[in-house]
Amino acid sequence: METVEPGKYEFKFKLVTPEKRMLTVGFHRDETIGILKDRIQKKLLEKGCNTIPKERQRLLFNNQILQPDNSPIYWIAGVGADCKIHLVDNNPNENTYKSVVQMDPEPLVNEELKRTMAMIRDRFNTMKILQRNFDTCVEAAKSNQEPTERARYNEPDGATPKEPDCRDLGYLVRDMAKSIQSLSLEMARLSDVLIHDDVYSERTAAEYYQVKKLIQNVMDSTRYFSPELQIFSSFIVPIQSPPRRTLSLVTHANVKSFNE
Repeated sequence: METVEPGKYEFKFKLVTPEKRMLTVGFHRDETIGILKDRIQKKLLEKGCNTIPKERQRLLFNNQILQPDNSPIYWIAGVGADCKIHLVDNNPNENTYKSVVQMDPEPLVNEELKRTMAMIRDRFNTMKILQRNFDTCVEAAKSNQEPTERARYNEPDGATPKEPDCRDLGYLVRDMAKSIQSLSLEMARLSDVLIHDDVYSERTAAEYYQVKKLIQNVMDSTRYFSPELQIFSSFIVPIQSPPRRTLSLVTHANVKSFNE
């Protein structure tokens, strides 16, 4: 087995070639999949393996194709030190994907994939709970409801899919869009109140309580919506994969390295 020169790369992974040889390939987290494919092509040549042009390379990890080529490697949940990636020659005259599954005794859907999918489902479930509370706050602002009488939810509205995909996210985004549209109208109403800056000398006056409720409900709406957007931005939508496209995830470590 080939070894990586110490200090040359941040991480390394095991590459399983079509001939079932195991090579160790180094990479940096800020590199793209395309750069990695260039390095793999050179590595195959150095080790006397059958060379595969970059445009024909398909990298399989956790039963998914790593793509597109311009995507940073660290955007792909689970890819890291000592993981195993299968190299497939996407030769139009051959069908080699099936042979990878048949010949490799190690299941492609391993414990790491299960943990990642559990994390995706948990975040999707949390996002649905936040959306339910967000929409409730917006409706309370529209009806001028007393904030203390507003319902609080710890469960989502409806079942959360076991493996959230693009369509599941699409329905949730549509609900978000409706709530955002309603919130924009309430924020416009609140902006008028703030700009006028009227004096409310009597706390028992109806106008005072109306303004107070509007402010509280709008503020509470944004307090739910802010973390919902954070979770939304952590999902990866693999648009180049065939339907149904299961969501992937930018991990906390990846987000941290991205911000550094």
